[in-house]
Parts: sequence; C-alpha cells; structure tokens
Amino acid sequence: MAANGNKQENPPPGLQKPKVANDDYAYIEKKDVTVQLNTTSSSTILNDTFTFSTTVCLIYAEKIKIEKSFKKQSGKSIGLFCSEIEIEKGAAIDVSGDKGDSGTTNASENGGAGGDGKDAGNVWIFVQEATPTMFEHLNVRALGGDGGRGGSTSAESATPGAGGKGGNGGNVEFLFGSPSQSTARALNSLRRQPWPEQALNLIDETTSLLDVPKSLKSGQKQTVRQYQQLKESIQSLVNSLEPFTGSYPSANSAREKLLQSMKSSQPPQAIDDGFASVINALGRSKMALNALDPRNASPSTINSEVQKFDRLVPSPQKVDDSSDDDEDSGLSGILNAVHQKYVKMVRDMEKDVHYKCRHIEGGPGGQGGKGASALAATGTFGKSGSNGNRRAVNLSLDGSKKDLDAAQVFAFPEQCRMLLNKANRLFFTNGTGRGDVDCPGQSGSALELYQKIISRLSFLKNIKWDEANPSKLASAYTNLESKWEVTMFSKAQLGSILQEAQSRRNRLLLGQDMWGHLENWAPRLSVQFYDEELDRKLALLRDEESATQDYEAAREQSNAVESYVSQGIQSMSKSKNELEATIAQLTDKNGPLEVAIYRIAAYTPKMKTKRKMLNTKIKGIQFDKPKFDPGVVLDAISSLGSIEKKNPIKAVTGLPQLGYKLYKQYGADAPIINMEGKEVNRAFVIDQLTTCGDTLESLQASFSTRKDNTIEVDDPKSIKIITEVGNVKKILQEFKNAIPQYNKKDLEGELDAYVELVKTRNDAVVQYNSDIQQLAEAYVERDYYEQQIQKLGQKGFKIDNTLPYIVFWLRKCRDSLRLNIMQLLNEQSRAIRFWGLQEKVTFSNPMPLQNHIFLSDRRNDLRTEFARTIEKNYAAGVRNTWPLPGKQGLWRRLSQDELNMLKQSRALPDSRGREHTLDIRINPQADRETFESRIDIRLSQIRLWLPGVKMRAKEGRKLLLIRLTHLGDEVIQDRGSNGPQDFYFNHDPVTINFGYDSTNVATREQATSDVVFGQQSIQNDHYIGGTIDKPRLAPLGPFTTWRISIETDQYVNPELDLSEVTEAFLEFHGTHRPS
Repeated sequence: MAANGNKQENPPPGLQKPKVANDDYAYIEKKDVTVQLNTTSSSTILNDTFTFSTTVCLIYAEKIKIEKSFKKQSGKSIGLFCSEIEIEKGAAIDVSGDKGDSGTTNASENGGAGGDGKDAGNVWIFVQEATPTMFEHLNVRALGGDGGRGGSTSAESATPGAGGKGGNGGNVEFLFGSPSQSTARALNSLRRQPWPEQALNLIDETTSLLDVPKSLKSGQKQTVRQYQQLKESIQSLVNSLEPFTGSYPSANSAREKLLQSMKSSQPPQAIDDGFASVINALGRSKMALNALDPRNASPSTINSEVQKFDRLVPSPQKVDDSSDDDEDSGLSGILNAVHQKYVKMVRDMEKDVHYKCRHIEGGPGGQGGKGASALAATGTFGKSGSNGNRRAVNLSLDGSKKDLDAAQVFAFPEQCRMLLNKANRLFFTNGTGRGDVDCPGQSGSALELYQKIISRLSFLKNIKWDEANPSKLASAYTNLESKWEVTMFSKAQLGSILQEAQSRRNRLLLGQDMWGHLENWAPRLSVQFYDEELDRKLALLRDEESATQDYEAAREQSNAVESYVSQGIQSMSKSKNELEATIAQLTDKNGPLEVAIYRIAAYTPKMKTKRKMLNTKIKGIQFDKPKFDPGVVLDAISSLGSIEKKNPIKAVTGLPQLGYKLYKQYGADAPIINMEGKEVNRAFVIDQLTTCGDTLESLQASFSTRKDNTIEVDDPKSIKIITEVGNVKKILQEFKNAIPQYNKKDLEGELDAYVELVKTRNDAVVQYNSDIQQLAEAYVERDYYEQQIQKLGQKGFKIDNTLPYIVFWLRKCRDSLRLNIMQLLNEQSRAIRFWGLQEKVTFSNPMPLQNHIFLSDRRNDLRTEFARTIEKNYAAGVRNTWPLPGKQGLWRRLSQDELNMLKQSRALPDSRGREHTLDIRINPQADRETFESRIDIRLSQIRLWLPGVKMRAKEGRKLLLIRLTHLGDEVIQDRGSNGPQDFYFNHDPVTINFGYDSTNVATREQATSDVVFGQQSIQNDHYIGGTIDKPRLAPLGPFTTWRISIETDQYVNPELDLSEVTEAFLEFHGTHRPS
C-alpha cells in the first residue's frame, strides 16, 4: 500500500493535467507558468508531442530526455532540473525569437517598416549528477529574432521602409553537479586532514573517492602504501606503549608524541630508500617493548627504547601546491597532483558546456527597403538586438555559498517532498518494498535517495531568506511564491525535508530501522498502558484519512475544498502537539537520551580497564600462525556494534559506494540541539561509521579506514564498525582459534566477557546517536507546523487550494499519525515479548505505513496474543513465590576479587565523602548454582549483605544504606524445546535502595528480614497474579549487570569500614514458573 494512499504511476505522456498529485507526478499551471514534477525512474521526454501554452515551463524530474524531434519553443522560457539528462544527437533546446515580418512594398507610397524580431526566451538547466558524456550532443539556442526587412517603394518621392529591430538574445544558465567536482572538493578537503587519512583515501577503494585509487601510477601506489605501512607501525607501537604509560613518564610522553604525529596534516618527509628501514626499526622497538613486563621493567630500559624510535619517525613534509606527481615528492606531492587533475576535469566540463551555450546573440536589425531606382536611398537598417548572457557552473552541492548564485530554483519543494516520501517508504520496509516504489537511482535504496536530497538541499546551510539584498536563489524562491504563486512556505518545507532526510539517513547508517530502537529494547510499561492512547489515536486517524480522501475527491470533481483545508489546519495543530510530546519524552530526565548517557558513563570506564588488561595479557602470547596484530584486532573488536540480520545492514554496506563525502559525513552532520539549555554531548557523537563481514581480515580492513587515529578506540565517539550479531561471533571464534591451547583457558572467558561489554556499551552509544537524530527531526517538524499554523491563521491570508502543497501537507499530517500509531503498536508488541517471553510477536517487523483499518486489526491481534501470554504464563501453571515469610532467599556469594574491588573507594565530587562501587554480572550459566533450574524468574526483593561491616552508630543503630542499580541489559530464561532458552532484553536502568541494621549481623545466618529497614516495592510494580493496572511496570529479572554503590560521609553510613568484611552476599526474593 502506498504511503500517500494513491496509486503510483508513471508520468503521462506530454503535459496532461491531473488534478491530484501523487508521489510520482504533479502538474501546476498558474498565470503564465507551467510546472511539471516527476520522481519516477522513467524520463520526462521532450519530443514533438511536448507542448505547453504558457510563456514559462519548469520541469523538475529525476531524468529528462531530449529527442531530436523536440520542436522549437519560440520566445518561451524553459527550465530543466534533473539528476540525469540524455540528449539525442541532432536534438536542440531552441527558444530563439521569431523573425520580424517584412514591411509592405508600395508602388506609390512609402515602404512599410519591417517588424521587430522577437526576443528569445531563457533556458535554465540543472543536472545534479552530470558526466561529460551527457553533454556530447548539447545544443542550446536562444538567439534573438532577425528584424524584418523594410518594405520597398516604386515612387520617386516615397521613402523606403526602415528595417525592424533585432530581438534580444536570451539568457542561458547551465548549472550542474558532477562526480569530478565532488572529488576535487573532497581532495582539497583531504589535504587538511591527518596524513594517515590522506594515504587511506588515495589507495583504499572502500572509501570510494571515485576512481582515484585506480588512477594512480604504480610508483605512486607504492609510495602511498609505504605511508600506510608507516602509520600501521606507529599505531602498533602506540598500542605497545599503552601498558607502560601509567608508571613510566617517558613512555607516556613518547606515546602522545606518536599520536600527535598521526594527527598532523603534513605527512612525514619522503626518504630516498622508502620507509622500509624505518618500519623495520619500529617493529624491533615494538618487539622489545612486548618482551618487557610493565610491572617491573627498568626505567632506563624504557627510556633507551623510547630514544631509539623517537629518532626514527621522519620530520613532517612541507606542503607545496606546486609539487609534481613524481612518487619521490612524497604523499603531499601525489595528493596535490591528483587534486589538480580533477580540477582540470571540472574546468574542461565548464568550458565545454559554456561553448555549447554560445548561441545567445541578439538578432540583426532588418535591412531597409529599396527605393525607386538603384541610385535612390534605401531604408535605414534596424537596430540589432542585445546579446544574452550565458554561464556554465559546476556547483559544489555541499553547502558552498557558490550554490546560491542560481537564477532559477533547482530544488522545488513539492518535488523534494515526493522524493522524500519514496525514500521513507523504502526506509519503512528496510528496502524489502523496493518493487512497489518506482524511484530513480542505481538500486533505488533509501540511503541513496536521502543522500541525493541532502546534496540537493545543501544550499540551505547558507541561504538567507529575509536579507535586504538577497541572493539570486533566495530571490528565485520569492518569485516562485509571490509572482508565479506555484508553491508556498519554501523555507519551512525545505528545512523540514532536509532535516528528515539527514535524520533518517543517519539512522540507517547506525543500523536502525523505522522504530528507532535496538533489536532487544523493551518498554517497562504494561500492555494495557498503550490501550487508551491507541483508542484515541486510531479514532483520530480515521478522521484524518477521511478528510484527505474527501479533499482528493473534491479536487477530482472540481468541488469546493475550503472546509477540508480548514480541517487540515486543525490536523497541523494536533501533529504539533504530538511532536511536543515526543520531544518531552526524549528529553525527560528519565528519557532515552539520559538513559543512554547513564549507560555510556557506566560502562566506558569498565571497558577501558578491561581492554588495557587484555592488551597486557595478549602482548605476551605467541599466537599460532598469526596473520594479524593481536593488539590491533583487540582495538578493532572494541569498535564493534552489532545489529540483527533483519535490520538495514544492506543499506549500510552501500556506504562506501556513495563516496568520500558520506564516508566523512556522519560525525560532521550530527546535529547540535539545545535541549532547555543543555547541548548534545559531542563526546558521545560517533566520529565515523563503517561495516565489516564475518572474518578477522574484513574487520581489520574496516578498522584500517579509521580517519582519526588519535581518538582512543574505547572512547564513545571513536569509529563504530556495524555488523550482524552472527558475524561478531564468527570473528571472535577466529581470534580464539589463533590462541595457543595452553593460553585459551585463561583468555577465552575474558574475551567473551569483554565482547559482551563492548556490545553493551557500543549499543548504548548507537542508541544515543539514534535518539539525537529523532530529536533533531522532532524539533524541526514542530517548528515547521508552528510556522504554518501562524501564517495560515493570519486574518486575510489566502491559500490556493489547487496547489500540490495542500495535498502533500494533508498526507504528511495523516502519515505522521500513522507512523506514531505504528510505533505505539510496536512498543506494545515489545512489552508482550518482555512479559510473555515470546520469540516473535505481531508488529515487530518494519512495514509500509498502513491505514486505520489495518492498524485496528493488528491492535486486536496484539490483544489476542497478550491473552495467550497470560494463559501460558499464569493460567497453565502456578507460579512459585519464595522464600516463605521470615525465611532467607536465594544467595549469591561475591567472589574474593569482587569483594576486594568493592572495598576500594573513590572521592565523591565537592568533597562530599567517598563511594564504594562494584559492577557485578549475574547470568544464567555462571550463576546456575544460585538459581538452579528455575525459569522466568521475576524479583520482588534484592539485598546485599556485608557481615562484619563497621560504621558509627546513629540513634542506637548502624543503618547501612546501599544503592543497587539494575543497568537494564538483562536475560530472562524460559523453557525451550531443547533445554533452557535465553531471551535478551534492553530497557531503562532501575535503581533500588536497600538498608539494614548491621549492628548484630556478623554472619550470614544473622542476615534476616527482621533487621531490614523498609520493604522494596518491586513486587508492586508489575503483574504476578491478581488485577493488572495499566500504570504498572513490567517485571525485572536477576540476570543483568548490577551496580552496587555505597556512599559514606558524616550523615550517610558514617565512618564506614569494610576492611574486616570477609564475605558478602546478594540475596534474591521473587517468583518463577514451573520448569
């Protein structure tokens, strides 16, 4: 089903006049201008059947073809705005003026004056993705018409007629974007980037600077590869230095110096025999460092090694724009030479187009008439017409101010909206609905269409709409709205379109689908919570769909539509309110952004510590037949982010083919949003995204594209390599297989734990970035509706009900509500999965936008599924509640290492005291001794006991207060057909307080409920029998990462002393289903 409710179709031949626009085709005729909008993969064809009656015709299509039968459009103006153009040999775009009529010849009177030649029309052409071959047969003619010849006379006393004036030549503007221009600008930008990135993009085709790597000579390639190898050697040495940085100042300063050397845009100076000797020497230094123990190495030994390689790295090369392309000139010379090559290609294209648009001369004045005899005076010549102007410019289409110097609009708001709607339909189906969407592009992917829109609208970065001296492009938009009256609200429309395209493109790059959640995300709200909201919104959608359908029907039948437009304005207000609610939800102190920040902050320090520890262990191992640097592989593993197979991984893998700009763009385009005075945390905005396959080799290849080698790989903003969950497992297993057998026992478990930690932290980073995109989109959409509501509500404001703007606005309100309802149904389905441990539930997969009938049916399906869940989990078996009143629950003893870590403390900010913290992972396999074979465990109490703890008494008791936080990533175990089945969930962190009087708790036996201060209300927050209330939250399980926090100051846990605590226990109370 199409998102806009209309059947999609190819554009009709010629210029027919459908009254209702759809996402394929629209037609506007107002005053003296005709506008045709086409977004299909079929070309708009200009041939002998193509005619229009107005003075101006503007065609906005993704593809345009000009056939040789296309007729001359005398004196008319034509605008052709497209992504691709095809011109047949012998075809011409001819808007030349007609010749003036000849004056009458008289035998007895004066000769008649010749008629004036007609002025030529204007031609505006824009081609977004131009190649030189497209212009091979280009022929534009905008000549002024010749002045008519004056009439002759036979009378001796009569005067011959004067010749007519020549018509003025027309103006021709040919604007185009091109791969060559994009590459030239990218290469220019690359010269300011760190030299490792320069080398990478010159040689590595995965970053796709067009065909740059293929165009290098063999000697140049060899030189660039040596720079890459030098960078890898420096990076490897940086990794080897890391374990020594805490205790050896010289190692720390040397490491920082090496990192800075990789941050410079000036590459090391080329040397005569290449870098082979330097690379070998750096390798020896690395081996020497790896042989040392960071805990007891001699400072003099470290200093000696540092001094050796400190002298090895060549000094930076001076950048010289005049460098030739000789490989001996080093990386800067090669980069400059390649840049100049593409600059020349751009200039050659401009010269070629400029030459082919040369036919803009004014028409010559008409010859005067003849007199009665050969000796008689002739009539005066007519004045020649003025020459027109021509310009051919290769636009940047990347936000340059140069793009504002356009005489005519090349991005029509409604056509951009049509293209965005198509991209969205592909986004909503992860590309599976591609066959139902007729759109241009090599593969028609959502990613390609979003990027096309972003590039086309990049001028919005610099355009000033309300300046006293506006740019030519701003004036052109004013002309569209005020003079020709063919569109409305260009500023608001285009801003909304651009932000939506950027947001959804970035979500695709993050591996997110239309729901904007991680695969295992689960809301903690009960299923019934959603019912009231769905009742209201489904009724509202029914009214929205009726209003849109009624408007379309009225337009088809030429009936009055004012009442439907008024209803549409009311719909805008409702849509604005929904966006306000979305913004409030995202920015709430317990909302998704704050939750993600909490999780990133919680897991990053632990990840850094774990990586450093593993790095130290790995560097002392002799791997079996290593084809890789183990330290680099560990760094690459630290960058992994995983997505489920059904997520849009295919769209993400298209990233390299879209070129250098997109390779760089995610981090650069991430929005900075002011959220009630607090900006987005740039430290958590991912710097770069890429993908990999299922092998170590592909992982290393992807990691080698890291553009900023100075960001620590375990920092949240560092490169993220997105791949499928199954690929992560295969990569890890390949790494394990290379570990010698006698080291496996020690390392395998730690690697598994580290990869799980990496996944958890990086998933939170990806979620934070996804939420930023949704928030940015919501802010812009809210402002879009607000501006239009204010304008439309002004007294006396008139709106043209025939414009396509109206139907697209009505559909936008309707489709926004459809998407909102579908997201609610998806969240309800996730709640059912969390409550009922369902493998798959209705409405979990992405799909096209649907109408209220379909959505109402799916809502009923979810109700049925929930009833089945209740029957399965609660009616089919009696839940066991434990322990009995007054008895102890299930115990989990802290290991000695865990207890030792808990005993350590850190100072709190503002000298408020100290804090003991410990993150402890409880999982079904490792803690089977505690939970045995119980399934579907849900907690009612969790306690931490520290027998023997000391503290100062207050009011006759020693009340120990502990904070226990469930970090939200949990496993709930059910009974499967082949044994226990694990269900993975990700939800908001939950903090639980626990306190007990420690005065007489010296042993585990004394840890009983009678000394507990206060009953936790976990069991009242969810359904474990009895009546279900909609505000109640879904139940928690024990299998998660628990953060233990014990603060101590003069008021809370005063004079806390854990030194004599010899054992500690977590105690669990709860329920489970029969296994």
